[in-house]
Amino acid sequence: WFALRAKFPIKEGKEIIISYGTGVESSVELLVNHGFVPSENKADAYMLKRGGDDSIENLKDWQTTLEEDLDLLESTESENMKDVLRLRTKLKRSYVN
Repeated sequence: WFALRAKFPIKEGKEIIISYGTGVESSVELLVNHGFVPSENKADAYMLKRGGDDSIENLKDWQTTLEEDLDLLESTESENMKDVLRLRTKLKRSYVN
């Protein structure tokens, strides 16, 4: 669990926002560092070009198939898990394109 501590008084009803990093983190980085995947993330377009030290080089290196992920996506009820599976299917489809 995380706790937030205000550095100054906050009026009741005032919206409080939290920033996760610099705003250019990919969905994979957000998942690893903060435990969630946004439903849309502009930074993913760059990541989908597949590059860098930690990239998975081909589909056979994944532990699940695209079809298995699509089946899981249909059967899961957790919204966060659906976001994770949408990201995984997006990544896997990028290998084909």
